[in-house]
Amino acid sequence: MVSVFGLQQLPRPELAVRSWLAALGPGGRLSVVYWPDVTEPDGPFARIAEVVRPHVPAGDDIWEHELVPALRARGAVIERDERPADLITHPDAATFFDAYTRSGPLRALAAARGEAFVARLRRDFLRHAPHGLWSHRPRAHHIVARQASDSAAS
Repeated sequence: MVSVFGLQQLPRPELAVRSWLAALGPGGRLSVVYWPDVTEPDGPFARIAEVVRPHVPAGDDIWEHELVPALRARGAVIERDERPADLITHPDAATFFDAYTRSGPLRALAAARGEAFVARLRRDFLRHAPHGLWSHRPRAHHIVARQASDSAAS
């Protein structure tokens, strides 16, 4: 079973991974990759957080620390628990912002708050963003868990 960058959208991620693990047969593997609350000290994700935080309080990231213990509690063998970084390049800051608000993590906020709000965020975001190509190396979180051969633990 594979989950790529959707886990953080769920209301109780730790319950979701436990449910996914339970759906596996003995020896089955679960691979989960998600963006943790902090992905980079600078770059587009850090910049968008700076611009959004005055308007929307930071979410509770406690669930991130509960994933591996929740899987282990259900008898999973953790095969991988790492934070890989990959190079991502955006054509420019405006392209990043537009994608992030139109089809990315800020889509719901943009729809709820409206065009004027998004225009203010965009202006603030671009004010201190670099011009031209913008490359960064955000760190995701990758967990691979294997259902124990004897799934009676779940």
